[in-house]
Amino acid sequence: MREVIHEPAVVHESIETEFSLPCSLREVHDSENANTQFWRLKTEKSAIKVDKLQEDNIRLENLIKSREMRLKELEDLNAELLEKAQNLENSTDKNKSTSSSSTPSST
Repeated sequence: MREVIHEPAVVHESIETEFSLPCSLREVHDSENANTQFWRLKTEKSAIKVDKLQEDNIRLENLIKSREMRLKELEDLNAELLEKAQNLENSTDKNKSTSSSSTPSST
């Protein structure tokens, strides 16, 4: 006598969990598989978020470095301009003192 094995029909409906992670009804019946699927999907979502945060962090670090370099350039330019202004002021003062000492005073 031959035994006939009837396998359950596969249902291709899908359900959503409270975390909106889709899984098929067949996977739900296998609790170990369901747990594995849940954590795999959950960690994938977390990994994607972490990757995005890391990319944003790198972008911000690069932006900070470029702004720091620009600030240093502007500070150097400011120091150069202050030095030129000081030299100009000193040369103007020397010209005034030279011109006042070379001008004969009328007494």
